[in-house]
Amino acid sequence: MSNSMHVSALVVFAVLFLSSFVNCFNYGPIRKTLLIWMEKDMGEETDRLSFVSNFEKGEVELIAGEPYKKYKNYEPKKASLKKGNGKFCVEIDVYDPKVAGDNKRTFWSMRTDAIYHSWDNENWEKKHDWGNCSFLTN
Repeated sequence: MSNSMHVSALVVFAVLFLSSFVNCFNYGPIRKTLLIWMEKDMGEETDRLSFVSNFEKGEVELIAGEPYKKYKNYEPKKASLKKGNGKFCVEIDVYDPKVAGDNKRTFWSMRTDAIYHSWDNENWEKKHDWGNCSFLTN
């Protein structure tokens, strides 16, 4: 056998070995591809608006004109929103994979009258009215 045949056989063997080695790791789809967009669509003069959630550490304040935008994984996301001095609150399922289907983005608009949701940032559906803060403990 000539040297070129040996080199070719060695290259084929190396490619087969390396491809089986790489395939032994389960590389699923990229996990951080969900866009969460939450926006305070109220005037700056309105009450403070904040949330606590299972996808952020601590309380996050939403500022009018400055949307909260984060890329996260596709695990269920929940948030408890608080408006003003804690008089009005609502709990929302920010992202539920059972409901989302193939959607890779979820948009939330916090307005004076209610909380709205959209999958495309154009078509909005009213999801929640502001309620009393029964879930908060002081």
